[in-house]
Formats: sequence, C-alpha cells, structure tokens
Amino acid sequence: MKVGFIGTGRMGGAMVGRLLAAGHDVGVYNRTPDKAKPLADAGAKIVSSIADAARYGDVTYTMLADDTALEDVVFRQGLLGALPKGGIHVCAGTHGIPIIRRIKQAHADKGQALVAAPMMGRPELVSSGTAGVFASGQAEAVGKCKPLFEAMGKCGKALTWDCTNSELAKVKNLDTGVMTPVSFSATNHLAAPKLFLLKADPAAVTYKGVQ
Repeated sequence: MKVGFIGTGRMGGAMVGRLLAAGHDVGVYNRTPDKAKPLADAGAKIVSSIADAARYGDVTYTMLADDTALEDVVFRQGLLGALPKGGIHVCAGTHGIPIIRRIKQAHADKGQALVAAPMMGRPELVSSGTAGVFASGQAEAVGKCKPLFEAMGKCGKALTWDCTNSELAKVKNLDTGVMTPVSFSATNHLAAPKLFLLKADPAAVTYKGVQ
C-alpha cells in the first residue's frame, strides 16, 4: 500500500521502519530532510512538503508531538487541502478529544475519513512489533488500514465509529500523567502500561506534549 507519513521522529521513524519491512511504499516528510535520510536508506521516499505526503497514497499518517502541531499540519500546512477525496488520514499521535472531533468533521466535509490510531508503547516496542494500536473510525476506513496496523504491532479491533474512543483508550492506559478538567500531559516510559482512569470531562481534555 502507498502511504504518506508526516512526522518521523523516534516514534514515527520506528513506525515507518515497520511499514517498510512489511513491504509498503512509504513517502515521508520531515521538516529537516537530513533526519529522514536513514529512512530513505531503508527504502522510504522523501517528499518535499506536507501536501506532497498527503497526496502520496490513499492513506496519510501523522505522528506529531501534540495538538498544536496536529492543528498546524492539518489546517495551515496543507494536509486537509491536499488529501484526495476518499483519502484516509490516520492520526497516530496522542491527542485531545476537541481537536480530534474538529479534524474528523473537517475531513468529512471534504469527503475524506479520519482514523484515530494512537500507539501504545515506546519506539523500541514499535520497532519490535510488540506495541499496541488503538484504532477507531468508520468501519470501511479502519478495515482498509488494517494491514498497516498489523505491520505496527498488536492491533485490537475497532473500538467504535467514533474516532475519539481511541484517544480515550490511550489516555486510560498511559502509565503516568497529570490530568485536570481542561488539560492532559503525559509521558510514556514503561513497557507495561497501567490502567489510568479518566476523571475529567472527555470533551474538555486536550493534549500537550511534555518537553
């Protein structure tokens, strides 16, 4: 399958490595092209813009640090406008419910689909194929992406058609974090996740990466 991939840091790079190993054709975008060179050496194609990544295949992945980065990539740097009608945006980062709902509606308005599929595990677990994938979205879109999820690691069935459920599942299973009624900040260091109960109003939870 042809896949565009935006965000090739430690986690994104590990994910791209899994996709390449499974035989997928991956076009990668990184703000610093030199940082994507190891992926190019492994068989990925480097594209020059976010729009090019969005047009690369039927599926475009984002693996971004936080809600602000995701909002910027989707609405200001060209992903939404460049993704073809019928295209699928797989959002693999950990993000807040409000931004996921906003992006889901924006894609729907353009005849596109959003699949929320946050990863559970460190980059090392992704590289070894033992990380978890929480996938949710429209059944047809999730089904089309299943080979990609299987390349990543342990893939559970689609939670529901509501994309926000994947983010809630990820939040509930993060091993450490700080939660308030309006924000959620977390780091993910342990191989074995612990259950983390969501006590805040889900509609108000946002995500900001911890530096």
